[in-house]
Amino acid sequence: MDTKILKVLFILVSSFLYWNSAEDYSPEEIVALKLILPLVNQSLYREYMRSDPFLITYLRTSNLQLQEASDMILKTMKWRQDHRIDEIVNEVIPIEKEMPYDLRTVDWEGRPVYSMKIAEWDLRKYTLSGKAYDAHRVGMKIMEQVGNLIRHYAKLHPTNNHNITKVTALVDLNGYSWKLHACPECLRLSENILVDIEAHWPQICANFLFFNSPRIFEVTITVLKAFMDYTMKNGLHTYG
Repeated sequence: MDTKILKVLFILVSSFLYWNSAEDYSPEEIVALKLILPLVNQSLYREYMRSDPFLITYLRTSNLQLQEASDMILKTMKWRQDHRIDEIVNEVIPIEKEMPYDLRTVDWEGRPVYSMKIAEWDLRKYTLSGKAYDAHRVGMKIMEQVGNLIRHYAKLHPTNNHNITKVTALVDLNGYSWKLHACPECLRLSENILVDIEAHWPQICANFLFFNSPRIFEVTITVLKAFMDYTMKNGLHTYG
């Protein structure tokens, strides 16, 4: 199925998935937001990192446990600096052209949409040719671009910015291959990317929509679910 058609279908599906998905904060979350900032403020080196939409993702992931959320945030700050994440958007990664993706679409509420065709990604080739690190870095570059877009669109729609905090992934599985996408090395690469997303961009994915899903993909997604938190698991939707 053509990706343009998939994007139209996505808009229709997302209208049902998102219609009541406001990101309002509970009274307990409001208190937690006030308490956590003094604990981590000195380590937050970008202004957006001090914002409620950024901090709430760590608090929700930790079930509002201040110490756990603080530890997660501090580890993320160190990880971002160790891996030069702030410069990654402008970085030229050798195999990036071999991993095409699109971030030009928004959903009906103004949130960014990430889309890709699995047939254009040869995970087996990347891993066997010693380019797994580059492929992983492309994944991190995508996530940093997504974060930047979320903040950009939130500023464009200030009256609705409480809703523009996440992204939806639209993946066309036509051409999905056990050999190219689910080999042991391929799964390890996917797992490593998921682990970093969960740790350093928690709860950033509203939905994963998989179209043209073959039966063998169910095995893959079962394995990968072990590396997803409850919000990402709840956002998984597959369509044959």
